[in-house]
Amino acid sequence: MSLRIRRGTDSQRQGITPLEGELLYATDTKKLYVGDGSTGGGIVVDSSAGTSTLNDLANVTAPSPNTNDIIKWNGSAWITAAQNAPAALNDLTNVSASPTTGQSLIWSGSAWVAGQPYGDGSDLNTNIISNDSTIMVNVATSAIAASSITASSVTANFVGDVFAEDGVNKVVSNGAVFGQAQFTGDLTGSVIGSIYTDNSTKIIDGQTGLITGDIVSAQVTSTEITTPVMRVEGASTQGTLHLRNRNGAAAVADQDSLGRIVFGEDDVTPYWTVAATKDYWSASPNPTGTSDYGDFFQVWKNGKTQIGGELGGSGYAGWVREPVARLEVFGNVHITDASELLLGSMTTTQRNALTAANGMLVYNTTTNKFEGYENGSWVSLVA
Repeated sequence: MSLRIRRGTDSQRQGITPLEGELLYATDTKKLYVGDGSTGGGIVVDSSAGTSTLNDLANVTAPSPNTNDIIKWNGSAWITAAQNAPAALNDLTNVSASPTTGQSLIWSGSAWVAGQPYGDGSDLNTNIISNDSTIMVNVATSAIAASSITASSVTANFVGDVFAEDGVNKVVSNGAVFGQAQFTGDLTGSVIGSIYTDNSTKIIDGQTGLITGDIVSAQVTSTEITTPVMRVEGASTQGTLHLRNRNGAAAVADQDSLGRIVFGEDDVTPYWTVAATKDYWSASPNPTGTSDYGDFFQVWKNGKTQIGGELGGSGYAGWVREPVARLEVFGNVHITDASELLLGSMTTTQRNALTAANGMLVYNTTTNKFEGYENGSWVSLVA
């Protein structure tokens, strides 16, 4: 015959406290329990189930938890309860923050507040204290009270005096520079002292006032250099003043200007212009602001010289035309002060080799006579 033990549903089991050693069987959960005389519902002994859920533990009562529930100790067992978590970080009692992008929570001494952490490159609104507890940067007064600042360069607007390392000699005073200083950007004001390039080459000597380096127009922001005297001196060679046409990659045409020196008075229209091209250099008056292409002095690269020129149809035909002779003069020639005019001397053979033109004069050493080229042939000027 079979032995049947006490049985019922699991809810019925939980409603009784079985005696010590008494067996109970839950028909719906298929679990076996044994009583100890004090535990409600008995103790599970079904080895096939074990404690598969949290609720299977003897001191846990959490049969039907809700989403986001927690379990908490009520003094005798762990039971389910709704968590009362804050909806946002700012709901915490010791957090007072309305942050912007990139800010962090920083403890202010009484609460967590939004702000910038040190060292992230952001603006810093606080005093800077030195090792001896003195204020180096004062936020309230916007003043730097440091005894010295050591840096490769400082970019800032200075108000007041700037001193050298000795704390006595001024480097900058009321906008004027008195010592060695490095500036990035435009400098408005007086500079007293020498000026050096990035490679420590002196370009302006503060003792002599001389410009000792090259001046390239692209490096001079002013269109004028105002000085009563400008000297160009060389240390081991003669001083050189270069005027160059920086035309980039394009070649400069033979008769395009390479450079000009203009002479004038204050802001009045310049009086004289000295200019040079690849073909020639010239000097011309220009009292009206435009070079006079009829009255000028011009020397070509082959040594030919021209004084004056015909205006011609193009406006300055004589200006750009190479002289036909070693010396070409447009106008009369006046020889004074008991000075002689010496004509070229040559033999008849040399004379005949000339490209003759009406009006030529020579002295023929073969015939010992003055001769002129007249109406297409050479004739003696003296019978």
